[in-house]
Formats: sequence, C-alpha cells, structure tokens
Amino acid sequence: MEDNEELDPAFNAEEIPSPSDLWNYMEHYWHNNREFPESTEGLLKRKADLVDGKVPSSQLPSYVDDVQEFDSFENLPNPGEKGKIYLTVDNSSIFRWTGSEYIQLNSEIDGELIIYSVPNSSGTILTYNSNTKEVSTRTNTEIISDLSLMTTDTNQGVYAIKYFNTEPGNNWSNNKLIVYSAGVANPAMSFYKEGIDSAQLNFNGSWFSFINSDGSSYKSVVADGFSKAGSNDSYLLTGGGGHKPVSDFALATDLNNFFSNSKIQSREIGVVTTTLDSELPNGGFITSYYTDSWGGSDRPNGASYGGYIKFSKGGVDDNNLDFYYNNGHNGTDSRLWFRTKEAINSTRSWVETYHTGNFNPDSKVNKSGDTMTGSLNLNVTSNHLQFSENGVGKWHIESLGGEFNIVETGVAQRFRITPGASTPTYNNYGLWHSGNLEDYHQYGLGKINVSILSDLDTYSALSTGFYSMNLAQNAPYNYGTTIKVMRSDSEGTEIATNVFGDGLAFRGYVGGAYSTWNHVWHSGNLNPLQVGSAIQIDGTGSISNGSDTRTNKTWFDYSWAGTGYSGSVINFSGFAGGYSTELFASYGNGGTALGFRTRNGDTNTWNLHNWIWHSGNFNPDEYLPLSGGTLTGGGLIASNGNIFVQQTEVGGNATGLFWQDMPNSQFISGIGAYTENGNFYWNYLGWGASPWGTATSLAVGENIFTYKGFDVLHKGIFDPDTKVNKSGDTMTGTLSLGNGANIRINGADANWVQSYKETTGDVGIVAGFEYAHYATRWKVGNKRGGSTDSLGYAFEYSSDDGASYTSTLIISPDSNISTKQFGTASQWYQAYLWGNHASAGYTTQTWVESQDYATNNVVNEKVQQITGEFFDPAPSVYIENKFTTIIRTEEYAGVPIDIDGELIPTGNISIINLSEKPLEILRSGKYIDTVLERTTAEYYITKEQRIIRKGSYRTAELLV
Repeated sequence: MEDNEELDPAFNAEEIPSPSDLWNYMEHYWHNNREFPESTEGLLKRKADLVDGKVPSSQLPSYVDDVQEFDSFENLPNPGEKGKIYLTVDNSSIFRWTGSEYIQLNSEIDGELIIYSVPNSSGTILTYNSNTKEVSTRTNTEIISDLSLMTTDTNQGVYAIKYFNTEPGNNWSNNKLIVYSAGVANPAMSFYKEGIDSAQLNFNGSWFSFINSDGSSYKSVVADGFSKAGSNDSYLLTGGGGHKPVSDFALATDLNNFFSNSKIQSREIGVVTTTLDSELPNGGFITSYYTDSWGGSDRPNGASYGGYIKFSKGGVDDNNLDFYYNNGHNGTDSRLWFRTKEAINSTRSWVETYHTGNFNPDSKVNKSGDTMTGSLNLNVTSNHLQFSENGVGKWHIESLGGEFNIVETGVAQRFRITPGASTPTYNNYGLWHSGNLEDYHQYGLGKINVSILSDLDTYSALSTGFYSMNLAQNAPYNYGTTIKVMRSDSEGTEIATNVFGDGLAFRGYVGGAYSTWNHVWHSGNLNPLQVGSAIQIDGTGSISNGSDTRTNKTWFDYSWAGTGYSGSVINFSGFAGGYSTELFASYGNGGTALGFRTRNGDTNTWNLHNWIWHSGNFNPDEYLPLSGGTLTGGGLIASNGNIFVQQTEVGGNATGLFWQDMPNSQFISGIGAYTENGNFYWNYLGWGASPWGTATSLAVGENIFTYKGFDVLHKGIFDPDTKVNKSGDTMTGTLSLGNGANIRINGADANWVQSYKETTGDVGIVAGFEYAHYATRWKVGNKRGGSTDSLGYAFEYSSDDGASYTSTLIISPDSNISTKQFGTASQWYQAYLWGNHASAGYTTQTWVESQDYATNNVVNEKVQQITGEFFDPAPSVYIENKFTTIIRTEEYAGVPIDIDGELIPTGNISIINLSEKPLEILRSGKYIDTVLERTTAEYYITKEQRIIRKGSYRTAELLV
C-alpha cells in the first residue's frame, strides 16, 4: 500500500489533476480511513482469483466497468446511464447522469488540494501540501492566511496579480470587476502613493474624472495615446474634446520637406491653373522663377516672377493673410503685396507694401511740419476724397467735369461750384452772395420784386412773397407793403405795414378763408404807462422753466427751457395763444447767451431751443476761409489745395485719419503715423479703440514691420537656410522629442510600429515598442515596479485596438520566464527533473484498481456527502452537503428559496437564477438576500453556521 509520499507526484500545486490522478488519491485516502481485518484468513478471503492470468470481472469492483472515458463533453452519450461515471479527457472533468442531464462532480483546483474533514472534525480542514508532502489539519482562518485568500468582509492587501475575466458581450454586467454606488455617491476607485499623494478615478453617471484625494481638483493623465469615439487617425484631438482633420496641420514629412534649422522651402509649380487662393486651400508657400505669367487670375496687378504665401486658419477658409512678391528677375524692383480674406466680404484686393525700394521718406511731408513743393492729388483715378463712417462712405469731395462738388455719397449732390458761373448752388438752389444780392440796407432782406395788388384776397394762396398795396381792397391800409408766408396750400400768415411807418397788422389764412386783420400795438400807438394792465409783466420770484403757464408775458426765469441759464424771457403768441415765440437773454456768463424757441400749437409741445451766434460767442477769425489758411492746431491747408498734417505734441501721439462708431463714442479704425516727442516710430493701419497700437494694427517703420504685434517675416529677420528641407535633409544637431512624444513608423494594412514610454508611477511597461496590426497589438519592453527597479522584459497583448492589455509573458532579471497560462521556466525545469513517473516505479492506476479498495457505492456515498443539487425546489431547501447547487428556472420564476435546517460549517452554496425575475433568498422564512435575473450568487457557511455572500456574476444561461 503506497503512502501519501508515493502518491505525491500525481499532484502539483501548479497543475490541475487528471481524472486518474484524482481517483488514485481519493481511493488511497478513503482506504486509509477504513478498518481491515487483521487476520491472514480475512485477507485471503478478499484475494482475487486469477483465470488465465486475469481477474474475473465478477471479482472486480463494480465501478471499474462503470467508469467510461470520452474525448469531450460533446461526445458523452445522450441520454446517459445512472450509476456510471463519465470522464472527459480534454479538461479532466467527471460527470454523472441524473436522469435528465449531466452534473459535474469535480471542479478545477488551483494550488493546494483541499479535502474537507468529516463531520466529527467540524471546523477543521485537511490540506495536502505538494512541497512538504504532508496532510495537515488547518482552521478556516489559518487556510485564509496560508493561501492568502481574499474575503468579502475584511480589509486586506492584495500583493499579486488578480485576473477578472470579462464574459462575452458589451453589457456592464458582463464585467467581473464592478465598482458600485447608490444614492448621491459616485462610484470611484482610489489610488495611493505612500508618502506622496492619493487620487481617485470617479464616474458621475455621465463621464469619468481623475480627481485628487478630496475631489476638489483634477489630476493629470499621461498615456501612450487617447482615442475619441467617432474619430480615427485622420483627426487630431483638441483640448475642448473635439477633433480637427490632420490635414489642417503640417505632417512630419511636410516639415522635413519644407522646414529645417536652416531654411523654409516653398513648393515650386509651373502654372497656377485657376487662382492662387484655390491653389493653397489650407495655406502654404508656392513659387515660380521662370514664368512671368505664372500667378493665377487673382494675382496682383504688375506681378511677375516670384512667389505666393498664404496663412490660413485651416478647415474653414475665411480668415487668411496672403503675401505675393516679385523677385526682380524681369528687371523690375522687388515688390511685395498683401491681402486678407474674411467671411463677410471674402477676399480683399491686393495692397502693395512700401519699402526703401519704392518709398523715399525724404520725398514725403514731415509730420512735425513741412512745405510741399508740388500739388497734392487725392485719388487721381476717381477725382474725389472719401469720408466714411464704420467703413461706409458718407461724404466725398470731387472734381468732376471742371466742377467742384460736395456729395452725400449715394444720396445727392449737395454743393456745386461751376467755373464761370456767378452763383454756387446748394441742393440745386442758388446761394445769395454780394454778387447777386443788393445792399440789404435798402430793403432789409435783400432785393424784392414788388407787385402792386388791387385786392389782397384774390391773389393765389401759394404766392409767398412781398407785395405793394395801393388803395387795394381787403387791405388794412391804403398804401403800404404786405409779406405773405404760406405754411401749406391751406394755411398761411400775412403781415402788412403802411408807408407812414405807424401801422403794423397781421392776419391768418386757414382752409381758404382769411381771418380779420389784427393791428400790433407799439410805441407809436400805445403808451404802457397810460394803458396800465395792457402790459403783462410777471414779477413773481423763483420762476423756473415757467413757459407753459405764461403766454404773452415777460418774466425772470431761473432755468429757461430747462437749460439752467437765468435771465429775462419775452413770450408772445397768436392764434388762440397756442403758437408762442420766446426770446431769452441771460444775465450771467458775461451775458452772452441769447436764445429763442417756438411752440407747436398742433401738438402742444415746445420745439428745441436755439442759441443765436453774435460777436460775443463767435469769432470768424478762428475759422479757415475757403481760400486757405494755416491751422494752429497741427495742420496746414495751402492755397493751392495741398493738405499738411503736423505733429507738435510732446510724448507719444498718433496722427492720422480715424473712423468712429455710429454714436461717435470711440474709434473703430484708423490709418496714420505714430510719434514720440516728435520722432517718427511707425505708420499704422489698425482697428479697435487704439488703432495705432502694434497689437491691433499692421505697423511699418524703419525698425519695425509687425502684424498684431508679431514680426512679419522677411529676409532681414528670417533665414530659411536654418530650417530642415521637407524633401530631405541632414540635421546637424540632435532631434529631442518632449515628454509624451513618440516615434511612429506606419506600414500597409493598418500596420505600424511605435515607440512607447511612460515616466512616472507604477505604470507597467515604461519603455518599449508597440506593434499593431488592425485591432491587435503587442506591447513589449521594460516593465517597471513601484520603484526604480525593473520587473523584467514584458510582453502584453491587446485585441481591442489598445483599449486594454493582458500580460502574457515576462522575462525577469534573474532569467526566469513567467507565462499567463503555461507556468514558469522554473516549473518546467522541475518537471524535467522528475523524469518518467512509470519508469521510476511510482504507483499506477492499474495497480490501484487491482487492490481491494473502497467500492463504487462507497465512492458515490462520499461524493454525495460532498456535493448536492436542487433543481427548481419548493420554497424550503434542506442543505446536507458541503457543496450545494440550487437552480431556479423560468418555469418557477419569482418563487423564493428558503434555506432551512442545520447547515454544514465551512460549506458552500451556489444559487443560479436562470429566470428573468429577481429571486428572493430566505433563511427559515426570513429574507436575507436577492439574486438578480440571470445571475449566479456564491455563499459561504461559517463555523457558526452564518451565511456570507462571497460574490455574484451575471449572464447565467441554460445551454443544453
């Protein structure tokens, strides 16, 4: 009889025993626990006979014929036979037929072989150690410590790799590792670098966040790459979560071809087929040296040999800056143009830049003051000077057909002077001047054509003018003059005086009928001292803006018309008192404020007040005459039409032409020159509130050429020979890529090789290469542990395009090789040293089966004590086995399971819910747990017969 040591080679902690090894061990174990007769006679009675050198089948144990081997589970007979044991060679599994299906009797074992003790040793476990070749009794707590088992109700440290194999499918329940939270809490995982810092990976139901220890800020993420849903390698990710086509950026090959540390190289083409703009939709640099008609239809006027440079924001071709230059090959001077393109007005016209080759400052007017030796021609092609607001032309001055015109752009000609004409015009009406207006002292208002009327009521209502009365009917006087002013076809006013100078009368004309004549009281026909109350003088004090309550009166007002000026007011009104006229003169401010206003009786509102210009507030000498003059505030308009802009202020100052917004509250654009203390610095073409600033302009000066504060590259500050040529070049220095950059070599069929590196933390492979073929990848390289030491040279495999990797093999620094499923090199070497078990004389299965060990019934009895199964049981289930499986199908969906009776300590219960409804678990009628639909739950029985849930996993399914 072999002892345990002789059976040891059949069991290795690293291997799963074969069916024959398991039976050999079980037969030997049960044999040692049986009592055998001690006498020789008893032993001989059990001796088998030999017939022709063989033991008759009648004397063989029944299970010898009842154990059948098959290649796999699929090859088992269906139906099977009760009482027989079926072995599958492919996975060393043992099954029996229940009458309706096969039930597996053994399970895969990793590490030690654990044999549970019989009931009289409750609370202990027999363990067999393949290294010490000893069977020992260990408590449950000791086994957890010895084997470093994970428990569900204690805090433990995990110091070895654990694999959570995901089931097929994309549902979250297919994952074996689930971080769960309920209520307002977010599921998260914590990471702690001892003595340094901690962080969390948090999911809030919408996105993942890498946050610090208390969630108050975020942590950085460093990875080999980031993949965005819906994107591919034709795009680059942006900081806001979007992506842009790679074509918007320069590729590495492009940089090599066109940029180096010694040059920037253009792309030379023979002919631009359509336009320069469409030739470079995303921007670039193209040149031609030998073809003077090389440029497209949109090249600048006068352009020939040279090149075209386009700066574009890419993707959307609506915010560009273009340059075109002549290289002087055709004998002309070098020339440079620029233009812009934007979304509203599209491409603007080319503008040529000024430089020492086409501009001489000495030939221009000095801003600090100068004298022109020639004439100033403004916009010779259109003969006009344009004035604009917000970029829109409002007025322009022009010389057209020998005439000088001031024109409201797009509306009408307002002022015109025609050579040889005696009268200029305004809106086509002649203007009065000393050449066509007689001495105003003679008539008071100028020359008047007087018509003598016989009846003042019969002449046309539209005949506004001056007329003479000579014994006329309906006249207030026999001899005199009348003035008629028509407000409309049906309304007018008429004033008449007599030739003796002592009469003044007026009347109105409304709806085709005249009112009666009213005579005006004056010093010739009225003595106020004699009339008394006829003169309305309001002496009330503290009157402020009192016009609305005082008609045909005079008073002192402290704020006439709400202006804040104080003085006397005269109000006189006619036509029922609603149409008033007021005269006002202030007594303060030097007495220079003299104003008037009228009241609109139709709407009962005052018209805006007006101030009268006089010698006290207006000096004609402060204004330039049309014939020309000198500006005392920084400019000169010469008699020949030349305009000189002068700069005399101390400090920084911008002089030029500025445009304001519609409220005239701030600048929106400007063109001119910037000086400091009278010294010129730069010319500007700018925009915004400070168009002279370099940050908001195109600035050009002796030592400056910038756009938005950035230098415009030219030969004086940029040497293309210092850059790498994209078509191929040799670098004279070292190319150093920053943290996170990689070197990648692309191949055909989605193949590529890329360098891989990580630099911080316990991140696995930190230096190596990735090899990709479609969605599969291999990552190999130096694998780092939690310190600066190397764990070895590792191989990791991914089948999901690099989303996750599985470690398959690692070569440690001590030269040992470890694989995921096939052991280690040290184990292979140990197996090699064992040699051939049979030739070494170890016990064989044939020899064991020839001995009188336990019968098949004993084996079945022991197996039944270990395992048990309940298929759709009634609510109450009595557990009598160490390993019990309870199955609930759809037929009894929703029927609870009540675990009753005494439980076997250290036992295990598996509950498989195949139904589509949650399954309630009871203990002696009391609810303890719920197993979700299509879920398997595992439970452990403690020494005190308490039930602990070890875990659960989804997608339970009946296959056959």
